[in-house]
Amino acid sequence: MFKRLTILLLLTVTTVVTASAQTTAEKAKELFDDGIYEEALPLLKALNEADPKNGRIAYMLGVSMMETGDNGDAAQLIERGVKAGIPEASLALAEWSVRRYEVDAADESIEKYRRHFTGKRSKNAPKIDSESLNELESRIERTRNMLSRVEKIAVIDSMVVDASTFFNAYQLSPESGSLHSSEALPAGTAAADPTVVYTPQSGGMMMWSAPGADGTFTLMSASKLADGSWEQPHSLGTEINEGGDANYPFMMADGMTLYFANDGENSLGGYDIFITRNDGDKYLQPQNIGMPYNSPYDDYMLAIDETTGLGWWATDRNRIPGKVTIYIFVPSDTRVNYPDDTPGLASLARLSSIRDTQEEGAAYPMIMRRADNRTNSRADRGPTFSFAMPGGMTYTSLSDFKSQGAREAMGQYLHAKAEAEATGNELSELRQRYAEGDHSVSETILTLERRLLSQSEESRRLANEVIRIETGR
Repeated sequence: MFKRLTILLLLTVTTVVTASAQTTAEKAKELFDDGIYEEALPLLKALNEADPKNGRIAYMLGVSMMETGDNGDAAQLIERGVKAGIPEASLALAEWSVRRYEVDAADESIEKYRRHFTGKRSKNAPKIDSESLNELESRIERTRNMLSRVEKIAVIDSMVVDASTFFNAYQLSPESGSLHSSEALPAGTAAADPTVVYTPQSGGMMMWSAPGADGTFTLMSASKLADGSWEQPHSLGTEINEGGDANYPFMMADGMTLYFANDGENSLGGYDIFITRNDGDKYLQPQNIGMPYNSPYDDYMLAIDETTGLGWWATDRNRIPGKVTIYIFVPSDTRVNYPDDTPGLASLARLSSIRDTQEEGAAYPMIMRRADNRTNSRADRGPTFSFAMPGGMTYTSLSDFKSQGAREAMGQYLHAKAEAEATGNELSELRQRYAEGDHSVSETILTLERRLLSQSEESRRLANEVIRIETGR
């Protein structure tokens, strides 16, 4: 009798565990299919740990890691999906490759994807995703073309700042105008969220972005009237949108040259920086300014200060949650591109190391001091982190890393560390409540303690990964 009850109990537990795992898998797939990768990620990690031979779970986990910037083992996981015969895994691997400017590898993965459908004519055979394939192939070709004309610029500094207020770090001289949040607009003025308002030194004009009639963001402008009020805002023309959102305008001192960001059909992915000029009647066809300014991620708000001889733009290519990197560069009067056969061209295009873009013995500190003297205030550029490296070195900026992979791993480490700190703070508050007699939080405290332990272990693992990638050990 006892033996029979034991068997029944084991069967019941097994059924419950199996049903729970199935529910988790269904939820993870639903989140993945909806593109909610951050919420899908922990579920997929648990499923992959429980079933490490499942190629589809590995593929979904790899894609979720790639899309959230948690790039540690993303490529290997996606490759497991490819080996398991999952067609869309080949597309994902092509996406991984093109984001790293490895266009030949991306082409190979595209070819693998096509081979999945060769000769399959049955009614129930999987259908090729022509829309995704065509879009990806177009970006691969754009990336290849841009790699053949990477501009030779000197990036002399960088900083990591909060994404929501990044424009406050631009050290523009008064002659180059100023950047503001949408709160600078007249009351009731429609504006994109987010956007940046550009105002020239005269203060007689403003440019920003606002939703157009079709819902896409379009560039707007308004001039100040003689009585101090503002005219009705007008669009700069939807033709410069190229089917996407136009945002983050900056007008050069000539009043004709306009830089802005656009995520339309000629973008590498997300926002790219474009240039256009006004011929006195309308704005001409915009041109993508290429690499190294643009990347497969969001790149925007390029501003050139002709007084100080410095340029600025913002990017989230380093994948630090809630942060963007601002690059400071020395613009040239005429564009000079690297030769196609330049060693490490893709690395220069990615800005893997800003030191590699700098000329030996150039007077960059003097240029920076001149910029300091021309601006009213300087953004706080203190260390964004303090990370001990072997040999007694301490890195305080992403630009300190020579390896792009180490930069990405550092972004993951900072994210994991921030999550652990948030959990620790929440745990401290609950422990205080428990000490004051609120014992209803005991289970939550235990859960958070387990979470903090796991997060701390992940932070240590990522710290070791940063060092391993950077040092090659």
